[in-house]
Parts: sequence; C-alpha cells; structure tokens
Amino acid sequence: MTEPYGESPQQPLPASFGPHYGAIVWIGMVLMAALGCIPLWVGWYQLTRGMVDLSEESLDSFILMTGMGLFLLAFPALFVWSLIRGLPRLDIGEGWLRHVSILGRVSVLDLDHYAEAVLGESVLAKGYQPRLELYPALSGDKTQIIPLRPHVTGRSEAEAIIALVHCAAGPRPSLSTEQMQQSIRTIRRDYQIMAGIVIISILMLIALNLIEPQTKRAL
Repeated sequence: MTEPYGESPQQPLPASFGPHYGAIVWIGMVLMAALGCIPLWVGWYQLTRGMVDLSEESLDSFILMTGMGLFLLAFPALFVWSLIRGLPRLDIGEGWLRHVSILGRVSVLDLDHYAEAVLGESVLAKGYQPRLELYPALSGDKTQIIPLRPHVTGRSEAEAIIALVHCAAGPRPSLSTEQMQQSIRTIRRDYQIMAGIVIISILMLIALNLIEPQTKRAL
C-alpha cells in the first residue's frame, strides 16, 4: 500500500511511493493511443477493402501504417501495464532505498555509501521533472539518479520525498567540491544530449529535403 505524502521528514518508515500521475500524463497517453489507432484503422480498412496487393507497393504502405500504429500504441500499453503492476515504485527505509523501474528493474541502495541526497531536475523533458540524485561518498562509485516524476505532481511533494530520504539516511556529509563538479557535469551532459537530439533532427530534415526532389524526378 502506498503511503500518503507528508510534509514532515518524521513520516514513519518504511514508506512506499507508487505511480502517481497527474491529469496531463493521462491526457497525453489517451492522445497517443488515439494517434496509434488511426494508422491501424487505415491499414485495416485497406486490407478489408482488398486494397493491399502482395505483389505491389501497396504492401509497403500497409506495413508502414501498421508498424507506425503499433509503435505509437506501445507507449500507452507500457503505461497501463506498469500501472497494473504498481510500477515504478520507490521504497524508503532506515538506511536504505529501493527503486523498481517501470520495466521491473530493482535497485537497492545503502544510503551510508552516499553523501546527502539532493533534489535535481531533468532538462530533457517538458514540465517539472524532478529526480533524486545520490553521489557516492567514495570516488569511483556510480552516481545514482532516480526519477521522481512518476511519484509526484509538484515540487512540494518532491521536496517531501527528499526530506524523507534525509531522515532515513541520518546525518550525511554535504556534497564535496568534487561531487558538486560531478553534479555540474551531470547537468551539462543532459544539455549535450538535448543538443545532440536537436542536431540529429535538423540533419534528418535536411536529408529529407535533399531526397524529396530526387524522388519526384524519379517518379
């Protein structure tokens, strides 16, 4: 059973946080499901009306429509499947933290191995995307970044979870200079990934514009 959110870090431990999505996420999933149904309906219409011939290019159109529809429907299907399983899930106890991802991957962390937990934010998605950042006390260990967006709808709820982690971990050292530099590199890497996505998108548009005239001449 998922514990309710609390503003006080003295909330009883252990505490569990299951999926807790706002209305905008549900609307987005419904719209994506509707978009996925459109090409599937078009493909089914072509198939039932005898418009698909295995020996002609109409087969390519049918496969493209079906593939596009299934691809769009995969995200709402994963969303519903994860909700049925109660994923993702975040469990916090005295000195430990357990996170189960939307795909069922389990990570159990000993909070004694990390510095004081900090509240970060992803820059790769729209809206408020908070995340729990745990930087290792020993250099060379892996930094742990856990998305909090599936469990909260606002900053106050995210801050309440961070306060609960602080309570579970007990007194922990603040981020050292090296860890702060690592935090900056994490944010910088997010912007680099975003820049890479933008550059690839621009290159794809340029490539399509170059291919289109050649295709028209070939036809």
